[in-house]
Amino acid sequence: MSAAFPSCEKATLPLIILPFNKSTYYIIFLQQHRQSTVKILPTFKYCRTQRIIVILHKKFKKLKKHSMKRAIICVIALSAISVMAAAKDEDSSKARNSSFTIEGYGETGVMKTSEGYNAVSPHVLAGAEYIWKYGWSAFGEVEYADAADITQLFAQKTFTEWAAVRFGKMTVPVGISNLLDNPMDHFSVSLPLGETDILPENCNLTGISFLGSHKMCNYEAQILLANDSLALAMRIENSPADNLSIDASGYYDGKFIVSSNLRFSSDAVIARAVATYSQRANAVHCGAEAGYDLFHGLPKANSRLFAFVRYDFSNHKENCHSAKIGINYLPLEQIVIKAEYERNILRNSSDNNLAIGVGISLP
Repeated sequence: MSAAFPSCEKATLPLIILPFNKSTYYIIFLQQHRQSTVKILPTFKYCRTQRIIVILHKKFKKLKKHSMKRAIICVIALSAISVMAAAKDEDSSKARNSSFTIEGYGETGVMKTSEGYNAVSPHVLAGAEYIWKYGWSAFGEVEYADAADITQLFAQKTFTEWAAVRFGKMTVPVGISNLLDNPMDHFSVSLPLGETDILPENCNLTGISFLGSHKMCNYEAQILLANDSLALAMRIENSPADNLSIDASGYYDGKFIVSSNLRFSSDAVIARAVATYSQRANAVHCGAEAGYDLFHGLPKANSRLFAFVRYDFSNHKENCHSAKIGINYLPLEQIVIKAEYERNILRNSSDNNLAIGVGISLP
């Protein structure tokens, strides 16, 4: 009979016959070409390793001692060949998997305050990543707000999933504003000032980073150059469920900043919360937002409409409570149109703001 090996390779004539016990012998074939067949007698049984097919047969005579020695030598040689071939295939696969990707986003808007209409400064970011063989990759990012700036430019070597090293200019992984500044990652027209005011003045520094992931955890530790001195930063993220993420981060340059945030997302609900403390600014910021997709469950609803609420507290300059209510409409996955009403309550005054904005994210 003929037995097909759908994902294995063509076998040559038997190279080795080895006794397994008194009634069972190994016949070993070296694989050469993919998606072919090999003739096997009806009484044969076979198993497959990475590059060697082993066939068990019960009707061979016992081999002589000198044949056994030659067979053992052949087995060792074949094992070495198979390991080298597998390594070569893995390297070739890595080379074939080289890729180049482009990403970015842009957002802008208009806000009405008690002083009149003000434009929300356009914010555009574009990045590119190139991945090539042997675990090497490079990433560059340019940001435009008031002026153009290279915010990230680094090379990375990935050894395993849990161990990688990165060196160059990179984002300090502290606070939710640094990590989730894409317009798709927050409901507000603009990021809350409470947190951005107390984060480091420059959130993109040059240094070396050690990062990786293990099971449900992602982690990163950085040694950075900040104002002619060394700074340390770290972040640990835990995802106990696919739709839930909790992380803690810290930064130290003589004074420290600590932050923690939580993110939850499902088909209909998205919720985020953050708490940040800065010793340098001697200030705290806390914020939370939650949105519900009003189109969830509707037949043929290809777009999404989130109604959301948000609350922020900050004591950077004075105690400020801010409450927002609004909508996010996503006609496409990469486009969001935002509208919100905001009320800020200060110690001796309050103000009301209206804002609309649009954001685009690629890919």
